[in-house]
Amino acid sequence: MKFKSNIMLYFIVLCAGLVLISYFIVQYFNQRPIDFNKQVWLNELAPDYSTRFRMVEDLIKRYKLTGMKREELVNLLGQPENYTDVDSASAYYLLKEKYDVIDPISIDHLVLLFDSTGHIREYKIKHWEKGAT
Repeated sequence: MKFKSNIMLYFIVLCAGLVLISYFIVQYFNQRPIDFNKQVWLNELAPDYSTRFRMVEDLIKRYKLTGMKREELVNLLGQPENYTDVDSASAYYLLKEKYDVIDPISIDHLVLLFDSTGHIREYKIKHWEKGAT
């Protein structure tokens, strides 16, 4: 009887270990950077836009954003997702967002600032987190 309970315990521990390993493998593949793909960027299907977040590193490496014209940017990334309080000298692209039921708890944007001639003068990834000052 004791032998059967030991086997059962080992089986439960083995299953729990496999579940944990599987979880970490999935997390790794969901967080690792991926190559920029214009069609995937424009047709983002992940509800939290996380695919864009994973592509932005390659986008920055592959394309010289500084100096790019606004029209080139729109051709590459689509229309900016600006808010009504953002002036035309900047563009925001949603990269990733997390929600707590209906309220956002964190949002990441690619922010691009334009000079007076309509060329990108600066870009940055801006992170907002609820409750952060």
